[in-house]
Amino acid sequence: MDVPVRAPESDPPNTPLSALAAGATRQVDGLLDRVRGHYWTLAPYLAHRVRPVVPPPSVPFSTIVHDPTYGPLEITGHLHERAGADTCAILVHGLGGDAKSYYMIEAAEAALGVGISALRLNLRGADHKTPDYYHAGLTDDLRAACTSAQLAKYRALVLLGYSIGGHVVLRFLTEGAKPRVTSGAAVCPPLAIEASAREIDRPRSLPYRKYLLAGLLEMYRYIAAQRPVPVSVRDAAKIKTIHDWDDQIVAPRFHFDGAEHYWHSASVAPRLGLLCRPTLVVVSRHDPMVAWSSVHPYLERRDAVETVLLDRGGHVGFPPKVQLGVNDSPVRGSVHRQVLEWLVSRRPRA
Repeated sequence: MDVPVRAPESDPPNTPLSALAAGATRQVDGLLDRVRGHYWTLAPYLAHRVRPVVPPPSVPFSTIVHDPTYGPLEITGHLHERAGADTCAILVHGLGGDAKSYYMIEAAEAALGVGISALRLNLRGADHKTPDYYHAGLTDDLRAACTSAQLAKYRALVLLGYSIGGHVVLRFLTEGAKPRVTSGAAVCPPLAIEASAREIDRPRSLPYRKYLLAGLLEMYRYIAAQRPVPVSVRDAAKIKTIHDWDDQIVAPRFHFDGAEHYWHSASVAPRLGLLCRPTLVVVSRHDPMVAWSSVHPYLERRDAVETVLLDRGGHVGFPPKVQLGVNDSPVRGSVHRQVLEWLVSRRPRA
C-alpha cells in the first residue's frame, strides 16, 4: 500500500503576531549576546583577582625615553627570554592597566610557547615609578623599547597591544620605517578615540568608566607627589567622565587645546592607510567597551589591515576555544597564541 507523503509545511504566515514573536526573539538573542560580552570582559579579570596568574620567569627591563618637557624618563617592564630566540614580542597594556595585567601575562606565556621572547612593557607611569603619564597617541615609550640595549640582540620584533595599547601599536606602525619590526597586532583597539570615549561616558558604561578612572587616578596620585600636575589630586578625584579626564589632565600636559583636540590629533583612524607593516586587528562584536560600530567604518576598506571580527568574547577576554582563522592551519590555544603565531609567520626569512 502506498504511504501518503506529507507535503512540506509552508513558512508561517506573515502576521502581526508572527512578526512580533520574531522581533522578540531577536531582542532576546541580542540581550544574551551583550550579556556574554560583559561576561568575557569581566570573568577573566575577576578570576585573576581571585587567583592571580603567575608569570613565567623574567628579568627586569629598563630603558630611557627623552621627553621634550621632562627630560629623561625611565620606562620599565619584564623581559621573558626564550633561549636561542631571535624574535621578541613587545606587549602593550590597555588604559588603566600595566605589565601585570592578566592578559599581558597570558600573552607572555603564549609567546614563549611559540618559541620567541616577550617583553611586558609598562607605558610611562603605569608602574608607579616614572613620574609622568601616557596617552593613546604617545608612541615614544614603545619606540624607546624597540631601540633599547636589552632588545638589541633580537633580529626581529613583533608588536602586540591590547585596547589602548593596541591603538598605540597601530599609531606607531603609521609613523614611518621601523627597523627590525616585522609585524603588529591590536586586540580590541579603539580607532577613533572620540567615539570610544563617548561610548564609555554613556550611562550604561558606568562600571567600566569607574574602573578606568580609578586606575588613572591611582597613577595620577603617585605622579602628583613627584612633580607639578595640571590639577590637584582632590580635583582629579572629582572627575566623572573620560572626556573631563582627557580635557583637564591629558590635554594640558601634552599641549592639546582640550579633549576634542587631543582626540582628533591622536586618533589612528584616519592614518590606517599609512601602516608600514603587516597588521592584524582582532575585535569582538559584543565588546562592551569598544563598540564594533565605532571601529568597522575604518576597517572595512583597509587592505593593509587583516581584520578578525569575533562573535564570541568581550573586551580583551575570549572563550578558550575561539578560532581566529587567520593562520594557514588551525592553531590550538588561546587568542593570544593564535595572534602570536600570525605575527611570527609574517617575519621575513633570515
